[in-house]
Amino acid sequence: MKNKMLSQSIADSILSMITIEKRFSVGDKLPNEMELSEKLHVSRTTLREAVRILVAYNLLEVRRGKGTYVTERVLEQMRR
Repeated sequence: MKNKMLSQSIADSILSMITIEKRFSVGDKLPNEMELSEKLHVSRTTLREAVRILVAYNLLEVRRGKGTYVTERVLEQMRR
């Protein structure tokens, strides 16, 4: 259960990096898994779960073999 809360917290952090800190824009590729997990001080497993949460809301898109990208849906999230 604790891991679920941590992954949700990390998902919120990634969303904040996009919407508030403006580190990433629509269409931008996120840093690779290893880099991002080190930046956020979490395991790659936790990071993957956080990314899955954001993918489920269509805020990120995973392109197999290419990376994880910010979708246009983030713009709608920013307006809320």
